[in-house]
Amino acid sequence: MKEHQQNIVNSLAFRIIMPVIMIILLTGIGLYIFVLRSVSGFADRQIKKAFSEKASDINRICDENLNEILKKGLANDEKAVGIKKGFTIGVIEDYMHHNNLMGVIKEKNKNFLSACCLPPAFISALKKNTNLNEVTALDLSGKKYYIYSARFEPWDWHILLVRDAAEYSTLIRRVRFAYGITGATLFMAALMLIHYLNSAIQQPIKEIIAPLKKGEKPAYTGEIGEFEFISENIRLMMESLEEKTRWINHIHHIAVTRRGEEFFDEIAITIGKIFNLNSRIARVNPDSETATVFALYFNGELQKNITISLKDTLCEGVRTKKQMIVIEKDAYKKFPLSDGLTRTTKADSYIGFPVFDRKGEVIGIVNAFGEHREFTESDINLLQTIGQMVAVEFEILERETEKEKLIEQIIQEQKLESIGILANGIAHNFNNILVGVLGYASLIRIRLEEARGESQPALDEIIRYIDVIETSAQKASNLVRELGNLSKGRPFEERADSPVNIDRVMDELQKLLVSTFPKNIEIISDLPDDLPRIKGDMSQLEQAILNVCLNSKDAMPGGGTLIIKTRTSIIAEKDSRHPYLLPGRYVKITVADTGVGIDEENLSRIFEPFFTTKPADKATGLGLSIAYAIIKAHNGHILAESTPGAGSTFTIHLPAGPL
Repeated sequence: MKEHQQNIVNSLAFRIIMPVIMIILLTGIGLYIFVLRSVSGFADRQIKKAFSEKASDINRICDENLNEILKKGLANDEKAVGIKKGFTIGVIEDYMHHNNLMGVIKEKNKNFLSACCLPPAFISALKKNTNLNEVTALDLSGKKYYIYSARFEPWDWHILLVRDAAEYSTLIRRVRFAYGITGATLFMAALMLIHYLNSAIQQPIKEIIAPLKKGEKPAYTGEIGEFEFISENIRLMMESLEEKTRWINHIHHIAVTRRGEEFFDEIAITIGKIFNLNSRIARVNPDSETATVFALYFNGELQKNITISLKDTLCEGVRTKKQMIVIEKDAYKKFPLSDGLTRTTKADSYIGFPVFDRKGEVIGIVNAFGEHREFTESDINLLQTIGQMVAVEFEILERETEKEKLIEQIIQEQKLESIGILANGIAHNFNNILVGVLGYASLIRIRLEEARGESQPALDEIIRYIDVIETSAQKASNLVRELGNLSKGRPFEERADSPVNIDRVMDELQKLLVSTFPKNIEIISDLPDDLPRIKGDMSQLEQAILNVCLNSKDAMPGGGTLIIKTRTSIIAEKDSRHPYLLPGRYVKITVADTGVGIDEENLSRIFEPFFTTKPADKATGLGLSIAYAIIKAHNGHILAESTPGAGSTFTIHLPAGPL
């Protein structure tokens, strides 16, 4: 209830109409009081004037009769004076009668001399004192009378004139009627004013507010230009807000779905399209004098990987001052030594803002330049938001770079670890080969001695022994070559970028596993020969797949089965199982074991560097992390699935080359 009342009080209609009503009410009260006073004063003046005229006439009658006595010299004749007074009283009574007056004539210290048309009760009421030459009101028996007091000094007469107040009612009614007409006119004026305010202010505002409540844009068009101006500006502001909201959603989508070069390219293009300007995203180099342009959107085209000098440029001002620079006009004139693009394109407007790292240091610059443009506060806020997103991406990029460097540094150590793990098996098999070589060499020696002088068949047998020696030596050579391949790794970004025959890689890997893995591990291979080529580095791919197989071997300390399969796989546009892969053709490599399995908690961390569930002296936790890095560097993906006690399956997808 309170809230409803508050809403009414705060409404525009209440705020407009109530003051108008209050003003009109106060005006009416003021007029009422003024008119009452005017009516009262006017009536008093008219009554007093009428009584004064009548009193003057009575005084004139008295003077005329007094003058007659004086002219006749009878002023001292009491009888003659008494007769004359009686005559004068009669004349006065006739005068009162003809002028609808009532009255009393009283001589000092004597009773009433005359009481014209007055009842005794009224005469008793007149004994009260009345002011000389003043009009006094008297209520008697429910009726109102006016009394006027006058004196005739020569005869010491006190004359009281009385008239019924009803005789002045016509005058008072006319005045009150005029007041009523004034009040009614004022009331009608108030209604008309309220109606006008409603039609001129309230109604246009309702037409503007009604669509706003529905989330629509107002479209008021009327005679009042101010409201039309407000409506148009609200509509333009809403359209601008909708457009900026669309751009913000688009930028957020870029931040969520894009990384690295794609992110910077999309952001630069978006800035250019939002503000219809050229845009640039640059990373300040360690020397602080140059910057690497990650993305430049210039004249509708995208450029990148350009090194620019910051000296004597607007960008240097942004970096050194650590604050935004906004120039809306004549940027190329105010800063003639600015960078070539700003100067040669005669950029009229320029806005640049620094990108900070967590330490507050400027690590990058985002700017836009081009034709004349006024930058609003919302424009600046939007650009600052973009700058913050760029800062986050710079940090992610830096972390990824550091991670790659770390992996590059430890990859050789991991290779040595892999070689160490295989050392016993290789030594055992190599020893068996050498035993065979040495044994057959001894047999050759013995047989040659026995064969002296014998026939040709004996020599054939010796040749067969020699063939066995050569075959065994070739196996030893292959083992040494495989071991050498493991030590030829290169940094991922410097990997070879040539077609790789994955069939050959898997064949060589199978031979290595068969010759090195314990005999209690059965290796089952399903490797078709029609796989498409892969663009990448054969040595690194061999190492990645080997690391996965070594992990499976360690998961089967008591023996088991290792199953290796290769297939051609097509990823559809919407594949919920592989949302991280772009649609296309892939080579799918599956490595499955029947080992101890991995629980859910550890499964989510197996590709982290240095994470291992083995004792510290048995493993370093680098094998799977390096495999992950190599496959990612080849634009592929590796997925691990496992159930404790039921083994694990690693699925590798590598993009296939063109048909």
